[in-house]
Amino acid sequence: MKIQISFLLIWGILFGWSCAKNSKDTNSGTDPSDTNPPSTDGDSDSDTDTDTDNDDDRDTDSTNQIVSTDGADEITVTLIEDPDNSPPIVYVIWLENEDHTFVQNLYICSRVIDGSLTGTPLPYWYMNKRNNSEIDGLSGATVVPSFTVSRELAEEASGNITVYAEVDHSFDNNDWFINQPALLYAVDVNLNQIHASYTMTPIGWTKASQNTYTAAVGAPTTEDGELNTEMRYITHTSSDGGFGEEDERSATHMVESIRVSFD
Repeated sequence: MKIQISFLLIWGILFGWSCAKNSKDTNSGTDPSDTNPPSTDGDSDSDTDTDTDNDDDRDTDSTNQIVSTDGADEITVTLIEDPDNSPPIVYVIWLENEDHTFVQNLYICSRVIDGSLTGTPLPYWYMNKRNNSEIDGLSGATVVPSFTVSRELAEEASGNITVYAEVDHSFDNNDWFINQPALLYAVDVNLNQIHASYTMTPIGWTKASQNTYTAAVGAPTTEDGELNTEMRYITHTSSDGGFGEEDERSATHMVESIRVSFD
């Protein structure tokens, strides 16, 4: 079984983070106690609690038609950067089995692991998944406007899996942060009941020390490397210590779409 990833990246301004050059300075943080994403049935009542598990909006069947019950030979992931995004993004993509005991990296932006960036630019993966996964031969620079990579799918990657993408860029303040934190996208896939296509959705964010809180009231207390699933810290303004209107500066605008399909 092969796994194939295709990225269609439309790059913005010629500064900021990219896989090939320019980065923001970061510092590593402490290891969190819970390193696995929330289940799809999590929910939350709180507007400001950092341990919020609000509804997980990850897509499990963008197209309801089941096209295969016998597995697949290839998986294609297409990432399209928002054409208005600036500066360029940096990313890592991987998959995990259902109980999160196995991690298979699919592609890693080389600057994340080659020492040219200071600290933890993609803190969820870097602090929680990197040391428990194979990284040799899986990294590279960004090729624009598109690039394709094929991998052998490991035996442990069978049945129910989740495909993840962590994405970030710099110079994107909002009411809550100086530099919004990296976003985690995900999609659940049952390899025994494959649908025609899937859309990866943002399920949370992970801060590192460069993501300083700006809101004086109502800011979360999330530790570096810890996944927070309250997306309104990204998508909404701050208002009297709570959430205000939708924010056009939201880091979700970095990516236009991340889609998964199988052949």
